[in-house]
Amino acid sequence: MKLFTFAQVGIISVFSFKLKEIENSCHVCSETRDHTGAILSGSNCFKPTSDSLIPCSGFCLDKMSFDWTINGRQLIKIDRFCAGSTEKEPTCKYYEQSGGRAKDCQKYCSGHACNNDLSAGEIDSVGKIETCLVCANINGEGDANCEESDNLESEVCPPYLSEGCFSAFSSYSIDAAPLGNTTGKEIYRGCSAFALESGFESVSRDWYNGQFAKARREFCDENDCNDKIIDVNM
Repeated sequence: MKLFTFAQVGIISVFSFKLKEIENSCHVCSETRDHTGAILSGSNCFKPTSDSLIPCSGFCLDKMSFDWTINGRQLIKIDRFCAGSTEKEPTCKYYEQSGGRAKDCQKYCSGHACNNDLSAGEIDSVGKIETCLVCANINGEGDANCEESDNLESEVCPPYLSEGCFSAFSSYSIDAAPLGNTTGKEIYRGCSAFALESGFESVSRDWYNGQFAKARREFCDENDCNDKIIDVNM
């Protein structure tokens, strides 16, 4: 029978602890979608698979970013990481940028493949509503009923988009000489990650090179309340 010294036992214990740390795995991936669920970049991160797992000796981290862009579209991005040995409290930060609104949330967890859900986006969610009308129409492409909301079906809102329902309209004009003037119009309805205390916001911008844009965002906090025709003249 072979005996080990205390020093040898200590080395074996440390080695075993290191192996145990390495056995922990985190999902590492990135994906961006809009409020309709359309995938804009990345893949398999809203619902991660084992393919995105990597060995990690520390905590796992999920970051969810929400943008209500000036054109009215709401974007949701999930990033998953191996975060090292320092854990921080779950947080969300709000700010305004480029005529739009934004929110960044992050949440740490410990355990094998623990960062496999979307709870980071639910940190400060109040869950005011359950369903909204959801659609998108960009320059005539998309849901033809989006502007006047006729025949739109109600959809269940995910918890991270449950502040209320929204409607949004934007238009732009670009003087792209010598190609001539280009115009566009975008209309969106959906479940919202943001609340507007006033119920609406209007934004307009002029740029020195002949570009002009105007936008209107509307918000309500009852199920399927975003069925009104958007008043683009206000």
